[in-house]
Amino acid sequence: MSNTPNFLKDHPRKIVYFGSDGDAETLIRSMLDEAADGDYDISTFSSAAKLKAIDLPSYCHVVVLDLRSADDSVAGLIEWVGEFQCPVALFCLCRDCNQMQSYQEHLHLVDDILLAGGLQPGELPLRITRAVENRRAGLARRQDQELLSALLDNVPDSIYFKDRDCRFIRVNPAKARKHKESPEQMMGKNDFDYFTEERARPAYEEEQKIMRTGESVLGEVQKLTFEDGSVGWVNTSKLVLKDKFERVIGTMGISRDITAQKEGERDQELLNELLDNIPDAIYFKDKESRFIRVNKAMAENYGRSLDSLVGKSDFELFTEEHARPSYEDEQEMIRTGKPIVGKIEKETFSDGSTKWVNTTKVPLHNKAGAIIGTMGISRDVTQQIESELKLEEVQRRLEESD
Repeated sequence: MSNTPNFLKDHPRKIVYFGSDGDAETLIRSMLDEAADGDYDISTFSSAAKLKAIDLPSYCHVVVLDLRSADDSVAGLIEWVGEFQCPVALFCLCRDCNQMQSYQEHLHLVDDILLAGGLQPGELPLRITRAVENRRAGLARRQDQELLSALLDNVPDSIYFKDRDCRFIRVNPAKARKHKESPEQMMGKNDFDYFTEERARPAYEEEQKIMRTGESVLGEVQKLTFEDGSVGWVNTSKLVLKDKFERVIGTMGISRDITAQKEGERDQELLNELLDNIPDAIYFKDKESRFIRVNKAMAENYGRSLDSLVGKSDFELFTEEHARPSYEDEQEMIRTGKPIVGKIEKETFSDGSTKWVNTTKVPLHNKAGAIIGTMGISRDVTQQIESELKLEEVQRRLEESD
């Protein structure tokens, strides 16, 4: 339910008068009653305690504080009403300009000042409407600022605003932390103060182009090079910054750190390069000993495509003679975590052919350290083993002939 008083929102009607001058109350009432835009409701308070006891936002649109016969408590009322975060406008009724000046330190909280005897017919309703509208607009701006500050203070991405010379005019804490400074310390500086020429110059030229053309940069992956030699990567969007008159006054941007992602991609590229070029068979299996990934050499060695091996097991490649002990070795390793290093295995195929391999297998862990499968590398040593077997056979025959 809205807390706005039950009157037309475009025409504030509910007035609270604080003071003890009956003539002033009568004058205000008569000036409002003469208004052509409808009736006004005026409530009178002479006690500060009673005024503070009401729920001001739901009770009225305007508070008029009569300063002419007020005591010291009225200054506190100005503070109380003026700092209230609600769309209730504050008017002060003064005897003359000299009295108004005596409250100078509080006047920044006042929406309008009325001088006794200085109001023209029909003027008060207009000033009330204008003051309430201004108060509402100011409250909306303050709320927008609070929301913006909450966003800037809590979002992990770097957010920044720059003037036409590409100098920072505001940055959020996340951006400042990236440079080991406070947001205040970054004011007036530019990218040349934090990055190398390799990074700062293109960024400057890009922002100047944005201001010339009005064309935004969205989701661009950019490399950061710092003076200390370190490198980072960000996903950046930049837009032109305009004032309320649609004049270009700078740029604003948001950058998300994707360094870890880029490093992960590079690691993946290196892994792919290794898997594609190493001549040994490399394979990764799940906890059921089914292939989840194999390298190019393994697929070629067994006359299969990479995708066709995914989901298969040794039982679909080899005979039971090899597949069974291989499966049991892997299941034992998954249970115990103990690797198999340099084991000579005889691979037997359904067509009767055989192959000898030197195999090393280790447990495959996830980020939490749990075993989720196995990975292995098998080197073809068929020629070596067959040569050794032939040599043993020759030696055996020589021994028998002696």
